Amino acid sequence: GCNGVTTVGVPQLAAGDKLHHKFGVMDGETVITGSHNWSAAANKTNDETVLILENPVVAAHYEREFQRLYQTASLGVPKYIQERIQKEVAQCPGL
Repeated sequence: GCNGVTTVGVPQLAAGDKLHHKFGVMDGETVITGSHNWSAAANKTNDETVLILENPVVAAHYEREFQRLYQTASLGVPKYIQERIQKEVAQCPGL
């Protein structure tokens, strides 16, 4: 089934830490990583670096890092984002 945004999470980090990971692991073998922010600007206007690695050992390391972050993540859409969405919807009725 589809879990939608219920599986989206925000990792719990030490005060002052910033999560800047940008990677995806596919099929247990392929890793996509780099400076690319996975955004429209990154796709169309920014000068980004994307590295695609096909190596199960490397993919396993990235998968472990993902699992470490996911284990302590707060799942769902964070309250501050929900509030921002509500504010923007209120400012733009009919969208």
